Amino acid sequence: MTTRGEYDVSGGPASVQAGNDAAPVLAGVRPWILSGWQDLVFFVATPLLIIPLITILQGYLTVADIALYVVSFGALGHHLPGMLRAYGDRELFARFRARFIVAPLFLLAVCGFFAHRNLNGLSVVLLLWGTWHGAAQVYGFLRIYDAKVKSFSPVTARLDMAMCVAWFGLGLLQSPDRLDSILRAFYSSGGPLISGRTIHALQATWIVGAGAITAAFLANCVWQLRHGRPPSPAKLLLMISSFGFWWYAMIGIQNIILGVAMFEIFHDIQYLAIVWVYNVKRVQTGHRVGAFTRFIFRRSWLLAGLYVGLVFAYGYINVFGQTVETKNIKLALLALVTASTFLHFYYDGFIWKVREKATREGLGLSGGLSEQSDQPLLPSWLKHGLYWSLFVVPVATLATAELRGVRPTLESELAIVDAVPNSAIAHYKVAVPLLAANKYEEALTHLIKGTAIQPDYPASFDDQGSKVNYNLGLSLQGLGRFEEAVEAYQKAVRIAPEFADAHDRLGYVLQSLGRHQDATVHFQAVLKIRPNFAEAHLSLGMSLLALGRKEEALAQFEDALRIRPNYSDAHSNLGMILHVLERYEEAEEHYQEALRIDPNLANAHNNLARLLATSPNHRIRDGRRALFHAKRAMELIGDGNYLVMDTLAATYAQMADFDQAVHWQEKAVALAPSQQQPELQKRLDLYRSERPPP
Repeated sequence: MTTRGEYDVSGGPASVQAGNDAAPVLAGVRPWILSGWQDLVFFVATPLLIIPLITILQGYLTVADIALYVVSFGALGHHLPGMLRAYGDRELFARFRARFIVAPLFLLAVCGFFAHRNLNGLSVVLLLWGTWHGAAQVYGFLRIYDAKVKSFSPVTARLDMAMCVAWFGLGLLQSPDRLDSILRAFYSSGGPLISGRTIHALQATWIVGAGAITAAFLANCVWQLRHGRPPSPAKLLLMISSFGFWWYAMIGIQNIILGVAMFEIFHDIQYLAIVWVYNVKRVQTGHRVGAFTRFIFRRSWLLAGLYVGLVFAYGYINVFGQTVETKNIKLALLALVTASTFLHFYYDGFIWKVREKATREGLGLSGGLSEQSDQPLLPSWLKHGLYWSLFVVPVATLATAELRGVRPTLESELAIVDAVPNSAIAHYKVAVPLLAANKYEEALTHLIKGTAIQPDYPASFDDQGSKVNYNLGLSLQGLGRFEEAVEAYQKAVRIAPEFADAHDRLGYVLQSLGRHQDATVHFQAVLKIRPNFAEAHLSLGMSLLALGRKEEALAQFEDALRIRPNYSDAHSNLGMILHVLERYEEAEEHYQEALRIDPNLANAHNNLARLLATSPNHRIRDGRRALFHAKRAMELIGDGNYLVMDTLAATYAQMADFDQAVHWQEKAVALAPSQQQPELQKRLDLYRSERPPP
């Protein structure tokens, strides 16, 4: 954390206050940190290398894989050099001993608490602080390049910072998907809903402000040029490449996850390079550093490779955390990674103050102030405490709000869509709670809008694209548009063949369409992925039964019960198949068990009634009991089901009440599908023939 009048390489606002504001640019000044081509590769034109690299990697890795490796080996890995600086530089550690000891313990405790309680507040702070951190690093490099050409104007420094804040903030606010992620994290942390009108007003105001700041910056450049102090060309190039690449990553890349990963690579390469340069210089000039720092930071390609290898090894903590299955270890690693990120942001705010003599010497800058500063207005402990309040207050507030209860998902998702109507992700996300509320038409509307905004989204976002098609299938299925639902589910399983729920839903819809052979393929796919998915065993059994494969169906129903012994539907279906196989007493037992578990299971009532009414086993046949279960099935299902009416007719016929039998059978014939009517008509004719003449 820095103070007014300070600046750093990667973490804080400031201006260099060394030298004369009116000093002319000296002849022969070396404007580069390393050299022209090295600065272009590591600091300025790095995006020109990153874009083709990512394009190539996309041919071999999914976006999720690229993001995982960048977050691990880049975002987390590049924390290590800062840690080496903090704990390996004896002079620095002696100055800030209390901070380096207390801060890790405090942040580990906070992050551990949030991980254990599954709270989201830290993610909001990380998103916003991460953006500030990226802007601050760019600002640090801008000031270094100005210092290289002896430009120390406080006005220029303030305008540089304003430009970084304005353009990074503008990219954030104008990125629908990035803004969506911030609002989503904020609302999931219990934050109050913000109206779309407020968000849009902020966006418009920021655009005007960024325009004004840019105009002031350009005017200052012209003024400086006319007075013999032209801005550093390297600085201007870096400003153009950084702001342009940030804008490209936030808005120009369709997949925001990929865009964030690309800019993270840019940020990490800059940081690793500048830390290497600084520490090598510090070792060479004989400063007090630890033995390990003195060993590794020497001019050697082998040691440079070891340096990068250590960075990757530190980043592997995150990869391991993603694969470990033990809950407590996973939570501990999550807390460690989160704390490491906050420590990186925090340490970079004060260990890289370029205004200080030691830091400037390490960067090859002449002049600068000593470590001793003028008498501050506030005691250092109070000033530092105020900086910490910027972290503690929002984190504590969000944690308290979330512990008290988070707003309903649908309400917050609708607020996000209102705020960022151009975000495809926002439209796709709001469909989920709408589907949960059985609002299929509204869900479908948002899914269609999302696809209209980014037509390639469902196909290009890996597993996320599969989920979009899955939700589209749910919407269409809920609206009874089964053929269209089949197409959506098929796209989902094509993108993600291991998506068990999509296979299951596809099988169910195919089953509803009478395409039982196709349905069995997808139910079998579900069971290959999730062998203990009892519902899939049940569904597969139903399709096998429809195909006449009775023994195979029986085995599936038995498997469902083996997995879930109290599965009422499985007991009911097992009773049905045993009924078909003429194992009547066993069938009755399973019907009864199904109703013991769920007394309101209509199918079990109906099937048991038919068994009691029509079984050739006289020990089972019982008209009174059959009538009770048939009427109960009618109460539960309603009077629009021809199967229950057919059962009622059979029950009355068994009791020799053929008037009632004819009455209910006529209703059953009228409501039955055409393919079922001939069989039902035969029974109706039989009941009519048995009815005594008036």
